[in-house]
Amino acid sequence: METSFFTKESCDYAGCYCEENVYKLCEKFIKSQKSSEQEKGYAVFLTNPQKQTYILYQQIGNPLNNNLVIWDYHVIFITKAKTSSFVYDLDSTLDFPIKFNEYYKKALGFSMKRRNRTFYRVCECEGFLKEFASDRSHMLIDKEKGIYNNPIPKWPCIGMKETMNLEKYLDLGVDERRFGKVMNEDEFYDFFMNS
Repeated sequence: METSFFTKESCDYAGCYCEENVYKLCEKFIKSQKSSEQEKGYAVFLTNPQKQTYILYQQIGNPLNNNLVIWDYHVIFITKAKTSSFVYDLDSTLDFPIKFNEYYKKALGFSMKRRNRTFYRVCECEGFLKEFASDRSHMLIDKEKGIYNNPIPKWPCIGMKETMNLEKYLDLGVDERRFGKVMNEDEFYDFFMNS
């Protein structure tokens, strides 16, 4: 197994802010000086038109059903080299990192009645760091009182050019290259399954 870029304990984390957690992982990856043409980092958004993405082995999942969670969306970080890809999912109970094929098989590639197909927006690290912006307004439950449905991260809001563009990453119809590429389950698996 290749050396991990970072440990789970060394990562910035805020519950229910997976897109910002992965943004911080992308920053860490770029600063690690290990990123190169041979090793690329990706922010990956998992969602579907129904906003019901089934993922197993999630920390807040149902322990009676392999820690299943049905997220409206989820975001993970993946590194890809010539011979191997690794998933970094800060909300998972699986290893951190974990080989892509093992993560996919355990957390994503299961069959279940009425499970909606998942789509994946795959964004190269550098582009995601340049384009992503969030003012956290999607987490507000009372705008006047400034009350969020989960405590906000300790770091400042992300993005200088825009105040919010999360919806562009979640809209499967957005086909602008700067927001990454949407893949179906087979395309996603083939792209990262290289070992």
